[in-house]
Amino acid sequence: MSIGTWRDLLECCTLPTGQILGCCCASSECLDDGPIGTREETLAALGRCARLVFGIGSIEDEDWGKFDPPLNGEGWTVADSVCEFSGSESHVQAGCYVSSRHSGAAIVAYRGTCSFRGGLQGLSLWCPLMAGPSIRFAVRQASSFYLKCKASYPDKKIYITGHSLGGYLAEAVASYHDVDGAGFNSPGPWTVHPCRKMTGRYRPQFEVHLTRDDPLAATLFPKPESSHHINSPIWHEGNNHRLCPPYVIPIEDMKGVRPSITDFDPNTMVNQMEELMDTYPPDSDISEIDSEDLEVLNWEAHDKLDLRQPLIYPYQ
Repeated sequence: MSIGTWRDLLECCTLPTGQILGCCCASSECLDDGPIGTREETLAALGRCARLVFGIGSIEDEDWGKFDPPLNGEGWTVADSVCEFSGSESHVQAGCYVSSRHSGAAIVAYRGTCSFRGGLQGLSLWCPLMAGPSIRFAVRQASSFYLKCKASYPDKKIYITGHSLGGYLAEAVASYHDVDGAGFNSPGPWTVHPCRKMTGRYRPQFEVHLTRDDPLAATLFPKPESSHHINSPIWHEGNNHRLCPPYVIPIEDMKGVRPSITDFDPNTMVNQMEELMDTYPPDSDISEIDSEDLEVLNWEAHDKLDLRQPLIYPYQ
């Protein structure tokens, strides 16, 4: 039995239970044509930015936790960013992308798991008692970054996107702030469990794209998948969690890819989040972090600041 067939079987068996429990998904609300172009052109741009925000995105042991800022590419340039690496205050890595060809739009993209902290956030989707505060705090930071981008570009239509854990963050923020966008190969933030539910009241035009034979999703994503998203998933052929063709593709296949940050200055990049969250406080509906939660977050921050040589993009 293939992974896709097994996944279909799981979905058929668990979907009725999800519907009985009141899961929020009803229909697939697709993106409209907009300032980037047609729906397909918009999804292609969102998928590219969802990959570019990873930086190089190496998962090798020797690269784990290194400074790896978002990349520019495909005509999109990072206008603002927060970088997450070992020892930094940020629980998310995100970039705000703008393009001279699409002056009426901006894309906020969130990175998926590329660090110990990101791994804990993923773990919290299934074990909230161990690491639940981590993902909630990440959604709060992601919310603040979106609000900053919205304030910086009031005349642009802002889309939101992400891949894997980044797609989870994008979908959560979209539901709190009514932002259109798309997530790729990501777990859903809705659940009946109050400790893990990370969705707001809005249901924007936010598309969810999943590859059917993705082994990581089949094994780890909460089931039923259709009932954990704010919109019905759109399924694609494929067996690589890191890709979702034709939207999320390898950076080697993209044009004009280059670093967005060339000089690593720890004085300006390590402590970005405190001021950001004070200036742009997250949505009040996103639960606060209590004192017990802070103990978990402090434990996560035991890593020393990683000032090793940043990762260098090799495809210039």
